[in-house]
Amino acid sequence: VYKRQEQMKNWGRTLNVGMASDLLKSEIQEHVMLLKESLDFEYARFCNPFTREMLLDPEKSEGHYNFSRIDTILDFLIRFGIKPHIEMGPKPRMITYNVQKVEVEGTRNVEFANVKEWEELLEALFRHLTQRYGRSALDFWRIELWFNENKWDDPESMVVYFDLFRTLKSTVKKYNSKIEVGGCGIRLDNSEQSRIVFYQNWMKQASKPDFISMIIFPYDRGVDCLLYTSDAADD
Repeated sequence: VYKRQEQMKNWGRTLNVGMASDLLKSEIQEHVMLLKESLDFEYARFCNPFTREMLLDPEKSEGHYNFSRIDTILDFLIRFGIKPHIEMGPKPRMITYNVQKVEVEGTRNVEFANVKEWEELLEALFRHLTQRYGRSALDFWRIELWFNENKWDDPESMVVYFDLFRTLKSTVKKYNSKIEVGGCGIRLDNSEQSRIVFYQNWMKQASKPDFISMIIFPYDRGVDCLLYTSDAADD
């Protein structure tokens, strides 16, 4: 018996556009506009909104924050009918030339924010966003918190992540309960056992994710002389 059924299109909803600071560049904005016209994606996912390039350094702000560059990015996306998907965690900038050559600016071992500074920053940010765009405008936004893949096997880092996520979700929901808050950008080529342990522990927490984010690349990760290597996947 042959049966044909149209599949629900659950791909192509989100375009990953990289670092927040890149969206300040006119050539990147032009490219995003072209892709929006061609692909009609719904969300633009960008990361690292709290950097010096964005005029935001939580450790040096002393409670005074300049959200002007975040506003510039969000104004651009909203103007073209694109919903923001904001990855909040600090991520290293990585440039992949090919499967064997990857350059990292700074270090892979980026640190999480201090929990108290993190809470103050989030409170100021979402109060600002609600005042600027209106509560209902944020209904369909998505917020994500990345967990550093180099810290998968560090139980202490896991506990810190859960604390940061709890703070993030409670703050976001206070200003708009409809915003989805999730994470953690897990790479599917990481140890399966590490992933299982991480999610088992996450599901024991009071603050659980509204969605799970994953990263997958068309090559297999390996280790050669303690250096990361990659080979094109066969399937």
